[in-house]
Amino acid sequence: NVLQRRYPLTELVLSPTVVQGPDAAPKIAAALELLDREGGCDVIIVGRGGGSMEDLWPFNEEVVARAIYACKTPVISAVGHETDETIADYVADVRAPTPSAAAELAVPDAYVLRRDLEMLGSTLYRLMLDQNGRRRFELTAVIHRMEMGLPDTQTMRRRVDDVGRVVQSASSRLLMENKMQVEGLGLRLRALDPVATLGRGFSIVRLTDTGKVVSSAKQVSEGDSLEITVADGSLPAVAGPGALGKGAKTPNAAPQSLKPKRKARSRSGQPSGMAPLL
Repeated sequence: NVLQRRYPLTELVLSPTVVQGPDAAPKIAAALELLDREGGCDVIIVGRGGGSMEDLWPFNEEVVARAIYACKTPVISAVGHETDETIADYVADVRAPTPSAAAELAVPDAYVLRRDLEMLGSTLYRLMLDQNGRRRFELTAVIHRMEMGLPDTQTMRRRVDDVGRVVQSASSRLLMENKMQVEGLGLRLRALDPVATLGRGFSIVRLTDTGKVVSSAKQVSEGDSLEITVADGSLPAVAGPGALGKGAKTPNAAPQSLKPKRKARSRSGQPSGMAPLL
C-alpha cells in the first residue's frame, strides 16, 4: 500500500521465505542471493513484523549477515519494530524502523516529483521566453545595421565579374605556357631515350656478371660473357681473343704503310723481271 501510494510505477518483486524457526536463516540467505543475482532490483528490503527475541533471532545468524554483506544491490533492513535491533540492521546499507518506513525510503514520493517537474517546466518556459525576446532584439539590431551599411550590389557584382575575367585570362595563359614547357620537355626526353637510340641501329653492351654497361674496350677481357641489347631484344655474346682486358692500352692508329721500293728498270725501260715487248 505504501509503495502504490507513494510511487504507483513501482514494480514489486517478492521472494517469499520463512522468517523464523530453525530453517529460517539459510532460507533468508538463499532468498537474498536470488534477488541480488536475478531479480534486477534497484533496492532490496529484508524484514518482517515484530516478535520476540527468539522470533527475530534468524536475522542475527552469521549466514544472513554474510548474505546481506555480499549483495551488490543496496539493502534496507526492516526487522521488527523500532525498538528491535538485529545484526542485519548493522550489516545493511540502511536501517528502517519498520517495513512501512523501509517502503517510504525505497521509493520517491510521486506528488513531490510532479511538483518539482511542474516547477522546472515553468522555469524553463520563462527562460525560453526571455531568450526568445533577447534573440529577437539582437536580430533586429543586426538587420538594421546591415540595411544602413549595405553596399551597392550592382557595383560589387561588376567588380566580381571583372576579377573573374582577369583570373580566367591569366589561368588560360599560364596553362598554355605550362603546356608548351611540357611538350618541350617531352621532345627532349624522347631525344635522350635510350630505346629510341637503339631503334636507330645502336646497341647497349653489358657485362653479364655485373650488369655494368661497357663504355670502354678496357672493361672487357677475353672470355667475358656479354649481353648485347638491341631495339627488339637481347643477345648473349662472349669476348674473343682480341679483347683488350683490364689494364691494356688502347692501340694507337695503324702505322702508315711503308712506300714500296721502286723496281729496277732495264735499259729497255721495262721493269726488271718482265720480257721486253717485240
